[in-house]
Amino acid sequence: MMNNTHRTLNASHWDVVIIGAGPAGAAVGKTIANAGFSVLIADRRDHHIEKFGECAPPAAVGPIQALLGPLTENTMQLWGLEKSPGNV
Repeated sequence: MMNNTHRTLNASHWDVVIIGAGPAGAAVGKTIANAGFSVLIADRRDHHIEKFGECAPPAAVGPIQALLGPLTENTMQLWGLEKSPGNV
């Protein structure tokens, strides 16, 4: 859930529901929430399976920080981000 109204997951009304919490879904959800709408981002997540390919190159740090703010250890943990030295 990404919005400024702090709705619970039990809320019966959302302005926007986004299916998929990948980079595109997360960016769109954050942008819409910043515009004042309530947003629910739903994603099926199996924590036992590594999702390869869901990694951005180091050059993406600037645009990511423009969306999320400074990437401190706390904000990275909040957004479920991990540092990567690069892509191969």
